[in-house]
Amino acid sequence: MLAGLVFFLGGSGPAYALGNISNMSIMEVTAFQNQWVPGDQLFIIEYNMDYQVQEGDHAATLFQATMSYTTDSELIQLRPIVYFNHSIISLYLPVDKAVVWGVPAYTFTVEGRSYYWPNLSEGVTKASWTANCTWKTGVIPTSRTYLRYYCLQAATALSRDEEWYSTPLLDDAETRFSSEGEVFFNNVIPDLGYVCPDLFTSAMYIPVYEDYPYDATYEQSLLDNAPSRLRTAMDNLGEWIGFPGLLVGGICIGLIFILLAGRVYVATGSPAAGAVLALPVLIVGMLLGLIPMTIILVIGLIIILLVGIVFVLARFP
Repeated sequence: MLAGLVFFLGGSGPAYALGNISNMSIMEVTAFQNQWVPGDQLFIIEYNMDYQVQEGDHAATLFQATMSYTTDSELIQLRPIVYFNHSIISLYLPVDKAVVWGVPAYTFTVEGRSYYWPNLSEGVTKASWTANCTWKTGVIPTSRTYLRYYCLQAATALSRDEEWYSTPLLDDAETRFSSEGEVFFNNVIPDLGYVCPDLFTSAMYIPVYEDYPYDATYEQSLLDNAPSRLRTAMDNLGEWIGFPGLLVGGICIGLIFILLAGRVYVATGSPAAGAVLALPVLIVGMLLGLIPMTIILVIGLIIILLVGIVFVLARFP
């Protein structure tokens, strides 16, 4: 009874029968640099295994892919595989974990998890790759183009495999993924749609925003040129209707002044208030060069007299 309890609590080994596995191999390892950000690295392992899938089996539960240093077997990256038999799996290294590029110093494996296969057998429950990778690098657009071509070639090769005959990974034109291909490649290469959006019928783009320092040069040029441009516009309008441009500009400013002063008078009942509150319109017209300074001075004097009559003289009987 005690032995049974020990086995129940601490016994190792699978809780159900595993499928038969007779062969496992890595066919190629391809490395890409500068995909999501400059300096990152993506390693894609193409593998094949003869595994008889049983009901309830999940590739991510039973098998994993690893990358380690060949000299001391120090683990660099590990990830569960996604699909059985002939497939690919990617290992991503961010910039802070990137390794020396272009040297055959790494060992890649696709292997059964030790819980299910405590004693791994090379070529049966474990496949190793110690040869040099196929290295693809360049600036980000170039490197992404390499990855795009790789994915199209991988989809074509996998579609020719007997296992994938019923699941086309490319569309009819073989320039984009089919719906099944989108699911497959997003599983084996997460966020592929960001770096190769044209392989997908729909994709996600993340806009990049830059904080530019404030520069008032253009704004100042508009302010400097506004009077001359407005004066030119008034001259052109005056030429069209047969009046001097200065007169046309003055009439326009005058109309605006009268409308604003009248609106204030209607609201307040005070002519002086309307004239005073509308005076800035005339000042703006002067600054724009549409009204001579003398006219502004004359109108200002009239307004002062009007205010004086209304608010000062009106107090005396």
